[in-house]
Amino acid sequence: MNLYDPEETVTAEFRAPNQSASTSRRDAHGRIRIIIADDHQVVTQGVRHVLSQAPTMEVIAEVHTISALMARLEKSPCDVLVSDYSFDEDPEPDGLRLIERVRRMYPDVKIVLLTMIDDQCLLRHVIQRGVSAFVSKNGRELRRLPEIITQAIQGKMHIDSKIASDALFNLLDTPHRSTTTRELSARELEVVRLYEEGMSVANIAIRMNRSRKTITTQKANAMRKLGVTTNQELIDAVRKLL
Repeated sequence: MNLYDPEETVTAEFRAPNQSASTSRRDAHGRIRIIIADDHQVVTQGVRHVLSQAPTMEVIAEVHTISALMARLEKSPCDVLVSDYSFDEDPEPDGLRLIERVRRMYPDVKIVLLTMIDDQCLLRHVIQRGVSAFVSKNGRELRRLPEIITQAIQGKMHIDSKIASDALFNLLDTPHRSTTTRELSARELEVVRLYEEGMSVANIAIRMNRSRKTITTQKANAMRKLGVTTNQELIDAVRKLL
């Protein structure tokens, strides 16, 4: 991952239906208050370095677990949360559940999502949940975080250029492609993501606070939609998608 690639890149930016300019208060100096959340310290340090070059922004905390994130949000109001999507081995729900939780408890906080996952189905689900920016860790746009965060505060949405380009290609090429991930529900997507990461159905049920029967049903539905019949085929299919 290169946070400092100088090469220019085309971006996709627009004002989404449920995005409005932030009305939250800045710090005493008018700076945008930011919390960085990622389970890898090298990522939070890299993001902090990029943002330290923006005088209008202040990183008020770096956290590496979901419990630490929620505690910090309760203690220290912020304007923008720059967060990973997946927190490996964290006992608390990550992914869409985390986004929903933050949006419900802190609706004024803008969420800038950093992720290694560039699946179009995931993009659709996070947009529906009010995420302000979707930035791939595999791309070159992390160095543009100050600009992306400013746009989020203004109520504009930012989608990583590569992901936006792939989404447009899939849209134009729809008649020739399988519907696969477009058919997966948000819960099914979360179940297969966690299953691919090595979690058992029982552990996924605990992680998502659902019954084992519900998780089993969602896994079976995802397998049917993906056209696979064995657990290994499911894992292989999910790895291709995510």
